[in-house]
Amino acid sequence: IEAAIETIDGVAAAVVVGLPDDDLGSVPHAVIQIDDAAGVALSEAGVLAALEGRLAREKHPHTVEFTTQPVRNEAGKVRRSQWRADCIRRREAALRDASA
Repeated sequence: IEAAIETIDGVAAAVVVGLPDDDLGSVPHAVIQIDDAAGVALSEAGVLAALEGRLAREKHPHTVEFTTQPVRNEAGKVRRSQWRADCIRRREAALRDASA
């Protein structure tokens, strides 16, 4: 999934993590590092449309977020557990804020 996302213009790198889902157990969530030098405006809809025909529909991320932070550490390894924990924390905070 990450390799397919990284072929999209404007994407520097990507990490896909599984986020908890009440119905499905876990759903894919993509965190995309933006390539500022590319000068391409990215959107969730644009990314998902670009994956059509490149990736089976059931493998498409359910949600997408963008960051300027590196998604890999200095050794080039994806910091998947850290990104997953951060995404869950942000989603829980957004749900709390929405219910307040």
